[in-house]
Amino acid sequence: MEVFISWSGEKSRKSAEILRDWLPSVIQAVTPYFTPKDIDKGQRWSNDIAGKLDASQFGIILVTRDNLNAPWIMFEAGALSKNVGSAHVCPILLDLKPTDLSGPLVQFQATQFSKDDMRKLVGAINDSIEDGCLNEKTLDNIFEKWWPDLEQELKAILSEDDTGTVPSEVRSDRDLLEEILRLVRNNEYTSFDTGNRLFDKLSHKAVSYNETTKTITVWFRENSPYEIHLDQIDSGSQLLDFALQINRKGICKPEHIKEFLDCIEQISDRYFKKNAQGVFCPFGNNKDVNWPAD
Repeated sequence: MEVFISWSGEKSRKSAEILRDWLPSVIQAVTPYFTPKDIDKGQRWSNDIAGKLDASQFGIILVTRDNLNAPWIMFEAGALSKNVGSAHVCPILLDLKPTDLSGPLVQFQATQFSKDDMRKLVGAINDSIEDGCLNEKTLDNIFEKWWPDLEQELKAILSEDDTGTVPSEVRSDRDLLEEILRLVRNNEYTSFDTGNRLFDKLSHKAVSYNETTKTITVWFRENSPYEIHLDQIDSGSQLLDFALQINRKGICKPEHIKEFLDCIEQISDRYFKKNAQGVFCPFGNNKDVNWPAD
């Protein structure tokens, strides 16, 4: 199971690196994602982060006094919440109390950097694993073995004098603003794509339509899309058949069906100036559909 670790600032970055190496020692089925080590040199970090956000099943946000109101922390917290739900997003308060939180972070169940709270967090991560989770006794024994190492290393980081540290690899607010602008532009579009860009990972679309190729694409994962040409949906019964095919996919989520139907509505309006029901099944009757050639 992939766990996304969000950070901002030097202490948070160092702590994230320690946690990244520590978590798999406790739960072997976990694969943490930590930005500085996991992005290949030369690769666009924004695309990589977007893909990891989409693939992760659990998110950890390392919060310090230095980054409590950092825009990037808020941005990734929101993206994680959208993908995995707020129950699977956990801020770890390294040198803060829960009462210090404000803004969007308040909605999440925070973990204080203490043995009891960290054990609860590890338990929550373990419970989220579908295959390969540990039983409670085994998890207790492993946690007891590895907790002193984590406690010692993180306390050493938190005790560092800020004046003696050199900022390193802190993601800038300019990067954040550029990505937010990109997201806003994506949200201005409908499911239609009149060019060759079938999918932008940052748009988080479950379904898109390419007007050039007349292809509907359902995105379960970025590398395993499910496609159908518009001519194959030539009747109400074919529309229902394709919707049922989507629903049978093991990784299908409610938004896939919802966005597929929304896409069909847009296509029906685009080509026939009618709603989808009027095109495919007026008055409950199955109807053959002849799509325009142009």
